[in-house]
Amino acid sequence: MIHGTVVGLQAHMGVILCLSELSNIEIKCVIDTGFEGLLTLPSAVTNQLGLPYIARIDANLADNSNVVVNLP
Repeated sequence: MIHGTVVGLQAHMGVILCLSELSNIEIKCVIDTGFEGLLTLPSAVTNQLGLPYIARIDANLADNSNVVVNLP
């Protein structure tokens, strides 16, 4: 079951990454019910997990702006 809250017409929830050797990491998320693309983790989390970056991509944000981001 997924639990969350609604704040100002936005659905919020925490995603918990259960790590075997490290403590669990909770990432706070705002849910976009019309989203159909890729998700990424904050760089602090990818660094803590030791995940390598495999590519740089152009990401289109909700305000229709574009940014270049590293893809782990």
